[in-house]
Amino acid sequence: MRRVEHYAAAAGRPLGQGELMQIRDRKRVHYRQLARQGAIRPRPGVLRLIQALDEQGIEQWIVTSSGRASVEALFEGVPAICRYMRETITSDDVSEGKPAPDGYLLALQRSGYPPSAVIAIEDSEAGLMAARAAGLHCLLTPSPWDLGVKACRSQSVAAFDHLGEKEKPVHQLEGPPCADPLVTVEYLRSLLSGRE
Repeated sequence: MRRVEHYAAAAGRPLGQGELMQIRDRKRVHYRQLARQGAIRPRPGVLRLIQALDEQGIEQWIVTSSGRASVEALFEGVPAICRYMRETITSDDVSEGKPAPDGYLLALQRSGYPPSAVIAIEDSEAGLMAARAAGLHCLLTPSPWDLGVKACRSQSVAAFDHLGEKEKPVHQLEGPPCADPLVTVEYLRSLLSGRE
């Protein structure tokens, strides 16, 4: 809703609350349909890193500003993601979405992990701000359509264009040097421990 509101204002046509709700509801219909059909693909390295984390027994959670119905539609289209997740926190579970830290704070409470033991992987300014407000280290892979994320990426512990695949190496934007051409479990551990 905030994106639509911002875009409409920038285009010189501010929208009322009723119009925003109608656009949001219509967008959700289209998104869910596309997600169920598998049209929404994970960015490079996401499935590789999720599998690597699982192989090492590292618990994984999703914390999102999307509603539960949208997340479930995504899981239908890309079922590999769902099976590796311990739990999913959506906007339906909290009173404030990102950039508020509510989703991350709920995940910390339910998981029992201290913030120092967790690294968030985010792709937006709002996500980065939410993770930081919850006291988490945040690795950032900026979305090309989030215009504000470039200005704040130095607040991340590290930033890359994506997580990387063997045939598509990463380009590092911020943070301690990554020795590999892709983000690995070992690199994530080094970020948490403060080692390079």
